[in-house]
Amino acid sequence: MVEIYNHQDRMVLSARFLQEVTSFLELEMQKLKQESEGRPLVHIELLEVNIVDDSAITQIHADFLGDPTPTDVITFDHGEIFVSVDTAQRVCDQYGNKFETELLTYMVHGMLHLADFDDVTPGLAEAMHQKQDEIVKGFELGE
Repeated sequence: MVEIYNHQDRMVLSARFLQEVTSFLELEMQKLKQESEGRPLVHIELLEVNIVDDSAITQIHADFLGDPTPTDVITFDHGEIFVSVDTAQRVCDQYGNKFETELLTYMVHGMLHLADFDDVTPGLAEAMHQKQDEIVKGFELGE
């Protein structure tokens, strides 16, 4: 099960977009669970995605990771993901994405961390980003 909470008021996110993303992430989570035997994602019944602004994600980043700077996504092993609308807005044009696609990319990125994908080395990052792009494109095709 996936629940998305919009804790910010900087960007308007349509109810339809949030519903479609929730359904999409639920399907992708089930697929990843099948591929992720024994990894943290398998044990997560509820994936909670929190959409926040830079102020909130900066505080979380400082409190839990010791880095008082904004970031795009933070994932906790128990299935809680925080994504920043401000960061998505700032960088979406840089990657040639619509704002909503950039935001979804952060959600998928967080979910992939729970499936034991990592981006700490160039090789791991390449594999993670390839899988991430594959998943995000699946949503775009379904639109």
